[in-house]
Amino acid sequence: MTIDNRQSTIVNLPSPLPMQAEEIEILTPRDRVMIDDWMEANYRLPKKTSDVTGLYSFDYTPFFREPMRRLSEPPVKVGIEACIQGGKSTLLVAVFGYITDQDPGPTLFIMPRETDTKRRVNTRIKPMFEENTYLLRHLPGGEIRNFNIGSETVFDNMIAFLAWAGSPPSMADNPICNILADEPGKWKILLSGEDSLESLDERTRTFWLHSRFFYVTSPQNEGDTADRQFRNGSDERWAVPCMLCGQWHFIKASKETLYIEKDKDGRFFEAAAYKEGDAKSAYTCPHCKKHFSELQRVQSNANGVWVARGQAIAKDGKITGDRPIGNHYTYRVNSLMLHTRFWQVRREVEKFVAAIKEQKSGNLESLRNYTRNQRAEPWKEIGKVIETSSIIIKRGNYDYGRVPPDVKILVAGADYHEDQQGNVRADWIVKGFADDMVNYDIAYGQTDLEEMARLTTHHSFEWAQRTDQKELMLLCGFIDSNFDSDTIYQFCRQYRNIWIPVRGGTAAQAGYFHISDLDKVVSEARRKYRRKYAGQYRGMKLLTLNVNYFKDIVAKWAEEAAGHPGCTYYYSQMPDEFFEELTNEHKKLIKSGSRMHWGWEPKKEGSPTHGLDISVYATAAGYFKNVFDLYSPETKQKIAEAMQARMPARARRRIGTINRY
Repeated sequence: MTIDNRQSTIVNLPSPLPMQAEEIEILTPRDRVMIDDWMEANYRLPKKTSDVTGLYSFDYTPFFREPMRRLSEPPVKVGIEACIQGGKSTLLVAVFGYITDQDPGPTLFIMPRETDTKRRVNTRIKPMFEENTYLLRHLPGGEIRNFNIGSETVFDNMIAFLAWAGSPPSMADNPICNILADEPGKWKILLSGEDSLESLDERTRTFWLHSRFFYVTSPQNEGDTADRQFRNGSDERWAVPCMLCGQWHFIKASKETLYIEKDKDGRFFEAAAYKEGDAKSAYTCPHCKKHFSELQRVQSNANGVWVARGQAIAKDGKITGDRPIGNHYTYRVNSLMLHTRFWQVRREVEKFVAAIKEQKSGNLESLRNYTRNQRAEPWKEIGKVIETSSIIIKRGNYDYGRVPPDVKILVAGADYHEDQQGNVRADWIVKGFADDMVNYDIAYGQTDLEEMARLTTHHSFEWAQRTDQKELMLLCGFIDSNFDSDTIYQFCRQYRNIWIPVRGGTAAQAGYFHISDLDKVVSEARRKYRRKYAGQYRGMKLLTLNVNYFKDIVAKWAEEAAGHPGCTYYYSQMPDEFFEELTNEHKKLIKSGSRMHWGWEPKKEGSPTHGLDISVYATAAGYFKNVFDLYSPETKQKIAEAMQARMPARARRRIGTINRY
């Protein structure tokens, strides 16, 4: 075996060229910095779109530092609900710049509409890249025109999708590491009924170990997409120390924190007077009651801290309680937290006073905008609120059980239930109807069923004034059958010519009532013994009521001015408890699945509403007996004239000819 000993040949290679400064910068490993530190060191505010230029400073927005710290430590989800012009969009754009420069990865930047996306790219994102050249070099060819809207933009280190809600990139299944969502409160629900914001969480599954989800929005309505997301997080509020007494409180607009000068009659001056300084206003410490200067408000905010849901802050600044578990952090920023360069208390008061004045004139739009845009709170959509003070003054000049002389028929409503002490009772009311739907609450009680029958069914009601008319008897009564249905059915069987069992219908029910045969309802029940005895209810009816409709009617009549058609009066001894229960609900938008509908709900969970319920049943009983056909001669004449005016001229002449004969 021959071994070939070979000697290696040394080749003289040319010396490598020295590296350029840009190459050294690219290849040199850098420590990843926190987002807030990066912004202060690198993020220059564009001259084209910002009043404050130069490097970003948290001196103006100290409350944004903690959210940026949280966002620097993925996996994490951060949400900010802020007042209008609160700096939230600037923050969102800055985070996009940070991701591009420091932590690249597939990124989805999503806005409400296509027009919003184009505007944001042209007015915020492109100027940021032009102002910060170290970002511009990541674009293809280093040219700003290579930004794509509605499709991917391929940077040298990542892919970004700049899109809008419902656009193909937002709906696609491309894995995403970073999601930046602008104004999700204004996004539309997908056609499938799926919540588009919540569905985005699934897009980060591949990168779940280091994903970021950052959304900023102005609040819209309570219970909407953004509001649900926000409340699922830590739901944090900004607490500040008083620079005068040192005690801590949450900074917000309230009766305790806003001093607003009023005139000698205790009314607000014109809104513009506060803005111009002709009327005094100031932010006030709720503890020492001293007024802040604008500088002191800025200093308080500079020393503030975030306090999460489940925590409390004492007057000495000590925070107690545990933070919510998880990595979803949400923060609310109202306009009183803004630096005095951008917002002043006098302008806050101007907006508030203008909203209150508009509200008193019946316009809620200004108050809705103030709540969303300044207080940064979601608007609680209320369709109707019955105020106790507005109806308690309508107690009449007639006594319990006495019938005013113009009443034509008597009806009743009853609610059989178990009270908070565990006692079973019937709340009931007797209502009298006169012409033009004018109605009188004549008797009210809380008894057992037997006593209710004695006081209503077996009882003739005397007239409030001496009259030759025969005393009135109860014509019809509706009683709720949801609680202990068998007992109610037996009661109505005993008084089958007067009392009728009822139950509440769905929100989508059309018409006043849906009438069912009671024996069929009972026989279809699951319990066998009910089918056995269903025959005893043959000929009886069960009415399903359009409860929302009748609550609207009761509320309208309760607030109708005295002397007007449909006005409700109450006997002079009507207890305050009844009025409280009558006004314990309000009408609001209620979410049902993916849809919203108007409905009535208790103002506070667990508040008794039996006064409203029995008024609804009595009103429905009146409709069942056609009280809407009771018209005064004057009203009949107006109706006839209105109908004739709507007839064609030829028909009016023909009727006139007939009437002459």
